[in-house]
Amino acid sequence: MDKKVYGFYDYDDFLDKDYNICGEDHKRLIKTCCKYSSVVSFIVMNVDETLLEKLSPFEVPRPENVVYDYSYFAMGKMSNELCGDKFYRVCDELCELLLEITDNIFSWLVGWGYSNPEDPTFYRTDGSMFFTSSIHEGEIVLLPRDDEDVDDIIAQEGWIEGVRTVIWEEIP
Repeated sequence: MDKKVYGFYDYDDFLDKDYNICGEDHKRLIKTCCKYSSVVSFIVMNVDETLLEKLSPFEVPRPENVVYDYSYFAMGKMSNELCGDKFYRVCDELCELLLEITDNIFSWLVGWGYSNPEDPTFYRTDGSMFFTSSIHEGEIVLLPRDDEDVDDIIAQEGWIEGVRTVIWEEIP
């Protein structure tokens, strides 16, 4: 099975053009991520407390088979603040909640007027990544398998096949 990688960036320097995934395209992306994933993680620091309460019924311990850890990006950068990744069980109810939080992929962050969980990463049952992001950097990465249909997502303007970003070059 070939490993496919698709990247999406919020800005193209060459074309001097902004990109985003919002509205129905965001909804389609989140629903597809939920379809192929069993858990989602976020970096959680300074997130709206009401939102954390809504997410809490879905919180689970870090699955043992999830080997990729990007919490070190947040650790140590904020002095004396508890931050790191939290994991949530993917189910229909969580998917609907995620769709209520925002309709814009680049608003999954704390900053620019948002106080949302940051950098969603969706993991399959086997612990491998289906989708990951670095929202502050304006980068998202989709890693579908041959039997996972993402054609309607990558058909949208802005997706680039075969991309390996500096931030995510260590993806297993």
